[in-house]
Amino acid sequence: MKASLLDVVREQAIRSSNFRLLSSRCLGAWPVSVLECLERLALESGPVQKAAIRLADDAQEGFAEELSPVEGLPAEHPLDGDWRFAPGVPETILRRLRDVAGNSGRILLACVPTLVLAAARLRMSHQIVVAVRNGDPVSEALRGLVPGSLYLDFDELGGLGASAGVIDPPWYNDVAAPLAQRVCAGIREGGILLVCGPDLLTAASSARAPIGNVTDLYPGLAPVGRTSRVRYRTPLFESRALQAAGIRNVPAFWRTGLLRPFVRSGTSDPAMLPLAPDSGWVEVPSQSASRLWLRASMAEGKKARIVVTDSVSRTSPLRVTASAWTSSNTVMIGGTVDEIRKIALGQAGSASGLVGKIEESDAKPCWRRRVSQRMKLAPSEHGWDNSDGPRESGGPAVLSEI
Repeated sequence: MKASLLDVVREQAIRSSNFRLLSSRCLGAWPVSVLECLERLALESGPVQKAAIRLADDAQEGFAEELSPVEGLPAEHPLDGDWRFAPGVPETILRRLRDVAGNSGRILLACVPTLVLAAARLRMSHQIVVAVRNGDPVSEALRGLVPGSLYLDFDELGGLGASAGVIDPPWYNDVAAPLAQRVCAGIREGGILLVCGPDLLTAASSARAPIGNVTDLYPGLAPVGRTSRVRYRTPLFESRALQAAGIRNVPAFWRTGLLRPFVRSGTSDPAMLPLAPDSGWVEVPSQSASRLWLRASMAEGKKARIVVTDSVSRTSPLRVTASAWTSSNTVMIGGTVDEIRKIALGQAGSASGLVGKIEESDAKPCWRRRVSQRMKLAPSEHGWDNSDGPRESGGPAVLSEI
């Protein structure tokens, strides 16, 4: 069975009491795309029209349910592609891995910081091997919080022989594929690897490799068992992006992904793809809880402009032009190289005023009332589909949410 986002929204609108509930049922579709579907369904007649109008209004009349950061960890940063699991998901995945590895087999964790913390709570730290990136603040925080686990660089995983593992890489092929290859090399023959990837209606710019072509990237893997659906926390940067796009009633756990199991069944290793190159961003200390990344190469010498962007996608034009980006999705364009370097070095002067302006923007409400598109659409456009994502997606034979 195939379904478009418009089909899913039409089916779920009548069943959903509010926008939060609706957006959590749309198979990972961006809530702004869900709202655009509602605006088009509001042009139809009958029960679906009434439901669409009610839910579209509810999207802007509620309030943002911003979650507290995961205790002990740096805040998620959009340029890191860092989304973390909803409460209860880490424990469920770990128990699944322990069923495979037993009480003594090694379990390899990659790009899943909340699972490392959950393993400590479940007294499993002695079994855990954590794949890390040197210099990564999240990895460094985990070393301090869970010292009983083993931490290895991604390039040190070959021959580890873990009985089971899981990876939830950033959902872009060029970033995800090299990381997944290295994690595969750390799993023993007959071991199980769980790979997290985007859900069926997540935007088309997201990686397909983690859910579709893992066996092409690593011939020693074969699909096994059931695919499950996992749910994620809404990080602060995503909450503010949705508010900037006109959605005030932001759900705390709307995003879903697919968790697919594979068995390591071969021994031939392909040539490893290179890890994603340095993008030029440098993280600098901040006086606030927000994390600040700078890129001096994009300083244009023009007067700095500071905005809260309504996108979390790597396809955003701001990813090319921004010279500063915070974990609250505040972006600076412009500034001079000298100003950026002063911020990076922590020097006082004119640049310190820029830091204050960035932090001030982080602290301000960023919701913007959305201009309804209902009156701008002609009835002939009722056949609209999700232009920001795959137009059709095949549903898996068996799906359960964990």
